[in-house]
Amino acid sequence: MIEKENLTYQEIWRGDHKDVSFEIRKTKVKPYDYPLWTYYLMIPMKQVPEKYKSYFDLQPKKSDLPSGRIIYSYMSASIINNLDWHCGITFYEKRGGIDGEPLWIKIGCDYNHYWDEEVNHSGGYSFDWILKDVENTINKLHELISNLYRRCSWNGKFYAPDQGKENEKGVWISFEGEKQRQEYLLKEEKRKEEIKTIIKG
Repeated sequence: MIEKENLTYQEIWRGDHKDVSFEIRKTKVKPYDYPLWTYYLMIPMKQVPEKYKSYFDLQPKKSDLPSGRIIYSYMSASIINNLDWHCGITFYEKRGGIDGEPLWIKIGCDYNHYWDEEVNHSGGYSFDWILKDVENTINKLHELISNLYRRCSWNGKFYAPDQGKENEKGVWISFEGEKQRQEYLLKEEKRKEEIKTIIKG
């Protein structure tokens, strides 16, 4: 019989800060009597300027372990290993990159180190604590790569920071995206006028 208390339970929060997507996970699983916190950044390779791609798209190596699984030396990858993680990066994974799907990486850290035990057993970390760490990590990424590409709010594509600007609402849009937006608005206005003409007969 499946016992509910033996199941793993997770809460997941996702969002964006400075055009970088992130994910926070709170996991409850035996034998721990406290929740396990982790957070991740999801970075499409299209968002990374060409000169920095090799720091993110790491080369695979075959593990010496009996499993022979593929591993990545993310602990020595200078940029992603120096993003002000909580006690260092502990997760690296590639997603996509096949069948025409764009390649992106998922990198993150956890709060279940030996030196976290005192905090975990005395009330544990809070969501606000984790969220602040996420913000610090993303800010550090922008500090190390000042020209990290930004996502256009209109067409979803990535552009160099100087190829767009924030609008009056604080939303970043590329110059190409703004041109597309204006063209769309003109077409919509024309369509509405045509509908009015048809209704009037």
